[in-house]
Amino acid sequence: MSIKDSLEAFINTMMGALQQQQEQQLALQQQQRQEQEQRKIALADNSESPLKRDLARLLETLDQQGGKDKESSQGGQNDATDPLQSQLTRLLESSGAADSGITLKDVLSGLASKLPGESAGRKGYRVDTQV
Repeated sequence: MSIKDSLEAFINTMMGALQQQQEQQLALQQQQRQEQEQRKIALADNSESPLKRDLARLLETLDQQGGKDKESSQGGQNDATDPLQSQLTRLLESSGAADSGITLKDVLSGLASKLPGESAGRKGYRVDTQV
């Protein structure tokens, strides 16, 4: 096998890997756009619930932050989510579940799914804790 053949095979492999990576990034971006659209629709449907609206905004912020972290390895600090993330990390560490893989997004999504769909007739919020 000549150097030219080896170089050509290497370039073909590299180009295939780059194309596959681009396709994966496009699919991820499309999925994130769909999730954001679903949240916007849910937000419009539940505009009377400030807690649901704020949870949707936090989840959207986490999605955007996650996309930026994947694009640049530096990662950005976010004033809204960093304190929550550090508290969740401390909670998981103190309970011995630090390696459980639970993310802030998982916790907030779970909480959002437990909130009642209609606004409460009284002040305060009720969360359905039944599994």
